[in-house]
Amino acid sequence: MGAIYTIDSKGSLQIASAIDVLSGLGSSFVEDFDSGPSISGSVATSTQPWNLNNGSGGSLSGTPTNGSATNPGVWTLATGTTSSSGRSGILRGLSVTTGYLYLGSVYEIYCEWVSQIPTLSAGADTFDTAVGLGDAVSTSGIGTNGLIWRQSTGGVWQCQIVSGGVVSGLSLASAGAASTGWVRQVVKLDKTNVIWQMATGRNAALSTVHTVPIASLPAGLIAAPIGQMARIQKVAGANSREVRVDLCRFALS
Repeated sequence: MGAIYTIDSKGSLQIASAIDVLSGLGSSFVEDFDSGPSISGSVATSTQPWNLNNGSGGSLSGTPTNGSATNPGVWTLATGTTSSSGRSGILRGLSVTTGYLYLGSVYEIYCEWVSQIPTLSAGADTFDTAVGLGDAVSTSGIGTNGLIWRQSTGGVWQCQIVSGGVVSGLSLASAGAASTGWVRQVVKLDKTNVIWQMATGRNAALSTVHTVPIASLPAGLIAAPIGQMARIQKVAGANSREVRVDLCRFALS
């Protein structure tokens, strides 16, 4: 089975033709969050439909003023101010708890997010946020299963493997210093390894920061359906904090 995407010299995803996709070689989408969110019940839609959960005062909004010429189209997930456990999360999948992708060595998977945390978790206002492949955005914490980029108090990004709500020892605790600028974050599977890559800026070249053999992943994670996911969960504090998402690219081949 041939790949339906390639990565150019800048690390950008190049999607194959629609004919290749419709011929059954795989699937792909690019979500630029350039409209909406149009919210109906627990589904928020821009280009793609996203399962949405806002809890304890959290919210999702389309905020073009948070974008720029280089980062057009922005959705903002915010904790709100009414609770010390406010949260907001979006997930591609069957529901707010369940994704649709099963991991393994059969397919190549590419998932990329461009996100921004304008105010870091620190002091009296702390929170937990993650992007990548995950599930259960309706629950507290980081979800039940996933391959994620996570940031909490401490000012660093972490590459995490989550299975049954437990962070695996195969995770990388310090993958890169946190910043308040836009960050490009990739989780991909190449049939042999899970690879986390990062860059500062929407179009900057990616660098690999962590690699784990697929064969080493916990059995519970392999058996669990996950999907493209972004979330934020307040831990403490009275002020609202947020994560902004500008782009989600995905390819399966």
